[in-house]
Amino acid sequence: MDEDYDEELESSIADLKQCTLESDADHILAARFLSHFVDGTPWLHLDLSAASHKGGLGALASTQTGFGVAWGLEFLQRWADERHQSTP
Repeated sequence: MDEDYDEELESSIADLKQCTLESDADHILAARFLSHFVDGTPWLHLDLSAASHKGGLGALASTQTGFGVAWGLEFLQRWADERHQSTP
C-alpha cells in the first residue's frame, strides 16, 4: 500500500475521494482510502468481488465472482465458533 497512490485520492471538493475512474488500481485505492480512518488499529481490506472469470461462473452471468463474500462468511463463522468454544 504505497503512499504514492494517495495522490489519486486527492479531491478539490472533499477531504479525499473514495476511488477514481481513471485507475486500474481500484483495490489499492480502496485500501489506501480506508487506511485514513483506522488510527493504527490492525485491519484488513478484502475486495469481495475482486476475482473475475470471463463469462461468469456456474449460474452467475457476472464476470465478478464475488469469491470474497463466501470467504468472508466462512472466516466470520470460524471466528465466531472459536470465540464460542473458548467462552466458559
